Amino acid sequence: MDETYIKVRGQWKYLYRAVDKEGNTVDFLLLPIVTRPRRGATSKSQSSKTANPRR
Repeated sequence: MDETYIKVRGQWKYLYRAVDKEGNTVDFLLLPIVTRPRRGATSKSQSSKTANPRR
């Protein structure tokens, strides 16, 4: 199993390859890279809810 990043039509993708003993590609899977918010980061909807708490 091999995992790498490649650029396809201007967007980065994950490429997973299954290879045999001779190095021939047996199967592959191409997936988009999903960006996740950093830990502790809030979206606008979350920050607006917490910025004005009810008293």
